[in-house]
Amino acid sequence: MLEFTFKVVAQPKRSVQTTRSGHTFTHKKDRAYRNFLKQLIKTNYLGKPPTGPLKATVVFTFVPPKSDKKRKYPYKKPDIDNLCKNLFDPMSGVLWKDDAQIVKLEAEKAYGEVPSIYLKVEELS
Repeated sequence: MLEFTFKVVAQPKRSVQTTRSGHTFTHKKDRAYRNFLKQLIKTNYLGKPPTGPLKATVVFTFVPPKSDKKRKYPYKKPDIDNLCKNLFDPMSGVLWKDDAQIVKLEAEKAYGEVPSIYLKVEELS
């Protein structure tokens, strides 16, 4: 089992951009964010990536807006699936061989005092 907490503001994956000539590319802010996450993992995890099926548990913590203290859950944007995509893709080759190995996923958006991402990865037998 691996557990990590990143004190970083979670960013959703943006849509792929297309040029007039039809070439597609990833937004530069997504590339920078992914590289940052990959470097965080590489400095905190020196093991070999597992090759079998995995279960991932993720909690994206956001600071609640000052204008709406009554809201219990962050049910507005960003979408949780886009948050997961932008987290899982840079972990390929580091925490796992490929994010297709994740066969179980528990993902949650929550409010807290400090923006962060909690990630727990477990091997399934």
